[in-house]
Formats: sequence, structure tokens, C-alpha cells
Amino acid sequence: MDNTKVVIFQDFARRAKARIEERKKRRTKQLYVSDIDMTLTIHGISDEEYAEITEMNGLSDIEKDKYLIYYVCPELQEASRIMVEEGALTESGRYKISDIFRSVDRVALCREILTLSGLTGETSVMDVVEKSERISERDEVKNS
Repeated sequence: MDNTKVVIFQDFARRAKARIEERKKRRTKQLYVSDIDMTLTIHGISDEEYAEITEMNGLSDIEKDKYLIYYVCPELQEASRIMVEEGALTESGRYKISDIFRSVDRVALCREILTLSGLTGETSVMDVVEKSERISERDEVKNS
């Protein structure tokens, strides 16, 4: 292999390694939910965590959404711990603390979690021709 290709692959490997390390970092975000007048902290999840939650047996899709919200929110986990101690929730039903949210808020929270996790949102994948056209358009704007 010629030296130019080796340099290109070494550069790609370096960028890939940095990107993999960046993706391992757990991203967090705070969201205010006016219906409950609270700010909640959520964090992103890994592909493996997402697969584990979506493959949970015995739960409907709505129940899986409720579990996802509970799973990524320390405030809900702490409140559910107190509710279990008080007998308001069962140990296996801790995630049902998410019943405090209206359906529209539950969906919005799940979208935020999936976006934070990199599972939804804007993609960086594009057709090579489209990429060339974008570069050409950008150069035209610079030259105007």
C-alpha cells in the first residue's frame, strides 16, 4: 500500500477511536415538565440498554416507554424508592411512577431520551452526489 493510503487509514482510525470514546460518554440534559412543576434530569442510553428495554417481555410498548423514562431519570428513581417504602408502589412496579405524565409528555420525554442517545435526530448519512452538490453550493456562496 502506498504511503498516502496508509496516512489516510491512520487518520481515519484515529478519528474513529476518538468518536467511539465520545459515544461512550453518557450525555445528560435537564427538562422542565410544567404539569408536575419539576425539572428532571435524563441521560442517554447505549444501544445495548435500548435493546434490553425494548425486548422486555410482558410489557406493552407504553409500559416500555414508562420504564425507559424511569430508567434514565434519577429524580423518578428516588421518588419511586420513597413510594415503595410507603407502600404506594411495588418493588417490581417502580417504573410506574411514570404514570404521573400525560401521554403527550411521555412521548416527548421518550423522544428527548432517544435523541440524546443518538438513536433519533438528524443523520449525517448522505449520498455522495448530494455531498458534492452541497460542497459546490457552499463554495458558490463563499465566492459571491
